[in-house]
Amino acid sequence: MNSKSILSWIGTGFAALFFIPSLLIVISWGAIPGDRLYSLKTGIEDVSLSVMGKTKLASSFSVKYTDRRYSEAILLLDKKGSTAGYTLLVAEAKESKKLLVETNNTENAQELVAKIKKYQEEIEQKKISIQTGQTTVVVAPAPVSTSVPTPPPVVTTAQDEEIEIVQAESEEEVIEDLEETQEELGDIIDEIEHELPEQASSKAHERAGPKEKKEKDK
Repeated sequence: MNSKSILSWIGTGFAALFFIPSLLIVISWGAIPGDRLYSLKTGIEDVSLSVMGKTKLASSFSVKYTDRRYSEAILLLDKKGSTAGYTLLVAEAKESKKLLVETNNTENAQELVAKIKKYQEEIEQKKISIQTGQTTVVVAPAPVSTSVPTPPPVVTTAQDEEIEIVQAESEEEVIEDLEETQEELGDIIDEIEHELPEQASSKAHERAGPKEKKEKDK
C-alpha cells in the first residue's frame, strides 16, 4: 500500500471519528426525558458549563438550558402524560439561579425572572385547558397483567436527583403537579430578587409610575 492510500485511510478514519459524535449530538438535540439519547444531550450541556466555569457566560447559557427544560416538559406531558419534565425544569431553574447569584449577573437574572413568569402563565393556561376538557392528558392505563412490569426510564437532575418518567394516573394528579411547579418557580423568583438586590430594585423602578419616575429623577 503506497503512502497516498495510507493517508487516504487515515483521513477517512479521522473523518469518521469526528462525524459519528457530531451526528449523535445533532440527533440527541430533539431528545426529551426518557429517550435513550437524552443523557447525551444533558451531558453535553454539563460539559459546556464545566468548561466555562463560574462566569457570566456560563450563567447565560444556564438560562438557555432552563428554557430548553421547559420546552421538553411541554412535549413530555403532551406525548407521554408525564409531569417529570416540570420537575427537571425546576431543578434547572434552581441551578441557573445559583449561577446567576454567584456571578452577580443581574441582566440575565432579569431574563430568567421574565421567562419564569411566562412559564407560570402558560402553566396556568394548561391547567385551565385540562380542567375544561380542551386538552386531554394521556394517563396511565390500569394494570391488566400479573407479569413483571418494565421499570420506567429514569433521568438525573443537575442536583443528582433521580426522576422516573411515568404517566400520570389522573388529570387531577397532573393539575396538582403543575400547581406545585408554579409555586416552586415563584419561590425561585423570590430568591433571585432577595439575593440580587439590584435585580429587585430594577424591577421596582420599572413598575414605578411616570410621576414617581420624575420625582426620582429630580
